[in-house]
Order: sequence, then structure tokens, then C-alpha cells
Amino acid sequence: MRLWLPWAVPGGSDVMETAPNHIQRAFDLLQLGRPALALREVQQALAHDPTSAEAHECGAWVLGALGRTAEAEAAARQALALNPQLGDAHLVVALLQASHNDPAARESFATAYSLPSGDPVFRADVYAQFLAAHDELPQALQIIEVALIHYPNAAQLHARRGFVLHQAAQLDEAEIAFHIALRASPITAEAHYGLGLILLERERFAEAQDAFREALRGQPTHEEARRGLARTFTASQPVYGRVLLWLLFDRQKLVQRMRMGVSWAFVVSLMLCVIALCLNMTLLMRR
Repeated sequence: MRLWLPWAVPGGSDVMETAPNHIQRAFDLLQLGRPALALREVQQALAHDPTSAEAHECGAWVLGALGRTAEAEAAARQALALNPQLGDAHLVVALLQASHNDPAARESFATAYSLPSGDPVFRADVYAQFLAAHDELPQALQIIEVALIHYPNAAQLHARRGFVLHQAAQLDEAEIAFHIALRASPITAEAHYGLGLILLERERFAEAQDAFREALRGQPTHEEARRGLARTFTASQPVYGRVLLWLLFDRQKLVQRMRMGVSWAFVVSLMLCVIALCLNMTLLMRR
């Protein structure tokens, strides 16, 4: 029986290749941030084997990364029709449901977490994140701690535990969790970012800047770490920081003051201060 979905365009395939080869390459390309190329690999996998549940599941992740959520859910449900035990396919459905605030997401996360197939560390991390987002912190910690019994060196789980503890205002325990994550994997961007948040809250600005820079070194597109680095500068340089925040985030008041007759010389002087401040921040962020 040949299954068909609109995105799964059949095409010629190399007889020397196999569906699993294409699926693996699709996931590799997805991790590299190239979902369009990953989709081609999925299409080739389905050309080899249109009944491959794993290919449909892979397609769901790729389509989700492309923002084609309706097709992603259809692909995940097709994968589950072929193999109901695919935990990561349940996870795709759960994530899509959660993005629409669908109450069914909770059951889908629980189902995904309970199944043995796929990546159990990733599923525990995402499930704990979902629970924490709903302020179910004890349940989130329980999910993480059970997973850590089986995967004690999983930096991803230690970092998630740090975020949940931070949310619970247990700063000492959270800082320890982030340090454990970094001992397990020193390049974990999320752990550096979380540690930066703790240090910023404790007004250890120089250390926080180092942590945010490490997060950006590991993941240059980490916007939260970039904002955290900016916050450490504005917090440690309050005069310049207040000018920056006033000009950048309260433009309406600036316009109102200009209409009330604030002199252009004053406005230009402030703008020059902002330019100098931005240059200074850029230099600090590149150190």
C-alpha cells in the first residue's frame, strides 16, 4: 500500500541508498538549521519506503521547523497510525497542541514520556519544561530526577533542573545544578545562560557577563543570552543604562517631550550618548 501526503512528493531515488540513511541525514541537516534540505531527504526516504513510520515522524519535525504546523501534525499522526509506539511522534503532537493551548497536550506529553522509543532525555526535558510553564514545579522536578537516575550525566537534564529550581526561587540549588550541567558538558549554552541569570540576580555582574558570553559562544543565535548580557551592562552602569532604556524603550515619552519644546540640542546630545554607549556595549560583548 502506498501512502501519500501533499508534502511527501515522490521522486527518483538512488537504489544504493536506504530510507534510514535519508532519515539520518534529514535529522543532521535539521540540527544544522537547514530544514529545506532536510525535507528533501525525508521525501527521498518516503520514495524508498512510503510506509516508514520513522520517515513520517522525521517529516513532522522538519515541517514543524519550517512553520508548516498543520502538515507537521498530519505527518506525526500518520507516523502514529503506522506505529503507535513512536514516542517522539507523540511528542510532536504534544508540542503542536501546546502551541495552540490545547488541553489535550498534557495527555500527549504524558504518553510520549511513557514510551521507550526515541530520545528519553529529550522527552523528559520537554515534558518538564511544559509542566514548569504551567507552574507545576514539583511534578517537573520529579520527571527530571527520575530521568537523572538513568542518565546521570545528561547536561540537558541538569540544566532544566536548574531552570525549574530558579523558577522556584531556590537560587543556591539552581546554581549548583547549572555547574553540574557544565561539568557534564562545558559547551551547554543553556546551562551558561541559566547560570548567567542566577549571577545577574545576585549582582555578580562580571561573572554574569562571562556566563552570557559563553552561552553566545556556544550558540551565537541565543537572543535571551544577548539580552542578558545587555542587562548586566545596564545594571552595572546604572547612569548609562537608564539613558539607554529611556531612549530605546520609552520612545513615546521622548516624542511627547519633543513636542513640548525640548531643545534639539538636548535630543542630539542624548543620541550621541546612546551611540557611544552602544559602541561600548558592542566592544564588551565581543571580549
